[in-house]
Amino acid sequence: MAKILVIDDEKNVRDMVHLALANVGHEVQSAADAQSGLELFGDGSQWDLIVLDQRLPNDQEGTQVFAKMRNLRPQTRALLITAYSSVNVAIESIKAGVVSILRKPFSTDQLRLAVTDALLKVPKPATAVNTDDIMDAISRTTPTGLVFNVVESHFDDKRKQWQIDIDVQLPDGSANSVNVFVPRYTIELAKALADCEAMPGNERFWTALAEEALAHYSHVEGKLPPDNHLEVQDIDLHLQRWLDSVMSVQ
Repeated sequence: MAKILVIDDEKNVRDMVHLALANVGHEVQSAADAQSGLELFGDGSQWDLIVLDQRLPNDQEGTQVFAKMRNLRPQTRALLITAYSSVNVAIESIKAGVVSILRKPFSTDQLRLAVTDALLKVPKPATAVNTDDIMDAISRTTPTGLVFNVVESHFDDKRKQWQIDIDVQLPDGSANSVNVFVPRYTIELAKALADCEAMPGNERFWTALAEEALAHYSHVEGKLPPDNHLEVQDIDLHLQRWLDSVMSVQ
């Protein structure tokens, strides 16, 4: 099992993360602020993973703290916890060298899965940033506590639309399968807004857009779409901001 350092100013979060990870055999220590976290970090050689909050006391950001750790030990891995997860947060995180992002709120199972995933990832140089890194860094845990797993995606040549099948795990542990469709109009509108005929990552781009649309719908409506079917009929303001952020790393 791994040696994990947890840095979060909320005691209930620190305790939950500590107990959840220690219960499956990890060796865990925790700190409430950046300074004590850096003191525990030392030269970094004893830690397999840093789990830290993006917002820390005294206007400190988790990405800034982790950048200091990477200066001491470039191969350090970090899982960033944030209630403000967005493409912009992902960009700053990847620039700092963070390997994964976990959105609040999250369950103990979601935390353990995110930690397992982060421990398997090889840290990249902080300057190696591309669109695939940005889209892959964002945890499939949504702001409403849902967990997404894309099961299948394909382009329907007859209807000229993308269909993305997503397994959704609910906070209570139950699961549903949701079909998200990105029709031709929305595809062409996204390309026009991005001024780009070939979207970065191609299929990965459209699956990420589908996940973002489903996450936003569930957040606004407080439920999954009717009949587990969602058609992305337009690029609304939320998706346009998401699109602008994704394209900004090109």
